[in-house]
Amino acid sequence: MVSNIYEQARNFDPADETRDPDSDPVTAPDHYRRAGIECIDVIEAFELNFRLANVVKYVLRHKNKGDPLQDLLKAKFYLDREIEKAVEADDGK
Repeated sequence: MVSNIYEQARNFDPADETRDPDSDPVTAPDHYRRAGIECIDVIEAFELNFRLANVVKYVLRHKNKGDPLQDLLKAKFYLDREIEKAVEADDGK
């Protein structure tokens, strides 16, 4: 199964009209999409950095993949790091 996912990723062509974006675990996994909105589209639209992108990702998927509490703790970890960076930047003014 893992090799199949890697094969899909290697052969991914966003221009391929025959692929079904609603059922693709590589390019559009269900746990990152609700009401036609994908997590990655929100992240890109708001031009979020790595830490804030992870906050959004883990919060949005926490009820739909794995352990909800673990995902919320991961989101908190990245938010705490973002706050630390903001405090450091503010102290440098």
